[in-house]
Amino acid sequence: MVSHSGARSIQDFSRYLTDEEIMAISQKGGLIGLWPFYFKGKGMKTMDDFIDHAKFMKNLVNVENIAIGTDANGLPGAMKGYKFERDIFNIEKSLLKTEFSKIETSKIMGDNIIEFLRRTN
Repeated sequence: MVSHSGARSIQDFSRYLTDEEIMAISQKGGLIGLWPFYFKGKGMKTMDDFIDHAKFMKNLVNVENIAIGTDANGLPGAMKGYKFERDIFNIEKSLLKTEFSKIETSKIMGDNIIEFLRRTN
């Protein structure tokens, strides 16, 4: 599991994964937590950026390998629309407004992490 990341194909950020890394994690049944962090020009600046990372990964691997890396405790930045963990529902609303179905959104919002933890426990 990579808990706080994104797609390096979208932005060259050291915490983000290459396409090859994303595919390798997926092939092993792994999970990638998209991180709603933004600071000093690095990370996901807006909700649209978050959605772009989610769409990219869905198309590269599949939605079963996507989760949210939600916490940013003690860090100085967060993307617009996600200042605190209680803003997680803004992510859910944004996913549902795009190409993500209700089932896919539920998987990203928490079902995938629950299933991952069941498999690895």
